[in-house]
Amino acid sequence: MQRFFVASHPGWSDEAAWERCAWRDAAALMFGVGADRLARARVLEMGCGVGRLARLVAARAAKYDGFDIAPSMVADAVRTVAPVAPTAEILVGDGSGPPPPFDERSYDLIYAWAVFIHVSRDIAMRNLAALVKVLAPDGQLRAQFFADLTDPTVTRAYFDMDQGPPAFESLPDDVSVGADAEEPGEDAPEVVALTASSEERPDYIGHNWRIDELRAALEGLGAPGELDVRLERLEPRIVYALVRRIPSRDR
Repeated sequence: MQRFFVASHPGWSDEAAWERCAWRDAAALMFGVGADRLARARVLEMGCGVGRLARLVAARAAKYDGFDIAPSMVADAVRTVAPVAPTAEILVGDGSGPPPPFDERSYDLIYAWAVFIHVSRDIAMRNLAALVKVLAPDGQLRAQFFADLTDPTVTRAYFDMDQGPPAFESLPDDVSVGADAEEPGEDAPEVVALTASSEERPDYIGHNWRIDELRAALEGLGAPGELDVRLERLEPRIVYALVRRIPSRDR
């Protein structure tokens, strides 16, 4: 089975590490959403891969749609997600935005986790514009971007939200494998989340965004006052972005 982390991330072939990292990434992705809101949400995932996060999200969402450009990964994702979310739809896209019929639907939550760190600025903007088009009023688009390490700007506006009962509160018991599984220690395989390293990653080609540049680009995807953009830079290399479509009644 193809793995999202491939060989560039230590622990990618360790089943326990794989599960722990997926759960932690899902918790970060869904921070502030809350279990009740997710249970009512129509969710779209860009870059679903083999279903690493889709399996966890789809089981908790009202409706899940996902897409990826790799047919073999989509086939794996379908097999992974179907047992926990029979109504989920996962399709092959062309890299320019949601494929039909997703491009005609409306979504309460859209996310692209560890996607835009792999693409140029032009490709990112083309896809972001397509995603915003299907974002429902009061809906949220969540994504990660590489930060320009020469930009010293620090911003905190993502992980300070009050979420109520969280969708992913703690690591479940069934994430570990077998009675002999132990918590990671000094001698354990490293569990690397995509948000964990502030080092340069020459194997990634994503655009390095300055904070003001990213904020302006995201706000420019909508009409003046239409989009609320929150950026969070927990460490030098990664910026979390949340784009909310403000309902017309609140503008």
